[in-house]
Amino acid sequence: MLSIVVILVVTSYIIWFVAPDLFKNKYYKELWAFFILLSIGVAASLTVNLLHDVPTPLQVITNILSPLILLLKNIGLV
Repeated sequence: MLSIVVILVVTSYIIWFVAPDLFKNKYYKELWAFFILLSIGVAASLTVNLLHDVPTPLQVITNILSPLILLLKNIGLV
């Protein structure tokens, strides 16, 4: 629980210090990119802290392609 609070507090401090300058200088595209990338990072951090067992992209690809490999082995192409 403490790690979630720390992530949210750090995120709010980052927004507090960076976003006003971007808005004041009318860097609207950079502001959108900032919020999108920050939200992706916060979502990934919260997911790791809440679930503790997040599969890697390699595990996801292996789970998707393993039935295809078995099919090709049964056909005799591999």
